[in-house]
Amino acid sequence: EVIQDQVLAARFAVGILTSPEISDQDLFAREYYRIGGTSTVRGWDDFYPFSQGNEQVLANLEYRFLFNEAFQLVFFVDMGNSVLSSARRLLDPTQYAIGKGLGIRFTIPVLGSIRLDWGIDNVGTNRIQFNVGQMF
Repeated sequence: EVIQDQVLAARFAVGILTSPEISDQDLFAREYYRIGGTSTVRGWDDFYPFSQGNEQVLANLEYRFLFNEAFQLVFFVDMGNSVLSSARRLLDPTQYAIGKGLGIRFTIPVLGSIRLDWGIDNVGTNRIQFNVGQMF
């Protein structure tokens, strides 16, 4: 808790898929990291990821206001990128997707947490995204 009933939550993930025996591009095509959407960078379209590849960096930051056991208000900033290892753009900050916005969380005893987020991507497109369960 930062202040009573307020929480700062963060997630940082780095991933690499590789094989010494088979081409990374062929082996992991279905397993590529996909950046953009409700589970990575909110505000981006779930069906058309910002980037995909066998290497990724992902960071999420949320400031949560806990009103009671059933209701939360969340401000968030997400950032991420994924590339094919041959591209080597992973460390270039201009190549990252950024999403920011706010959300509400309802906890329903039988279902768990219901997420409703309003996010804005790098180019100013607004999206409302719905999901079940906390992001992290």
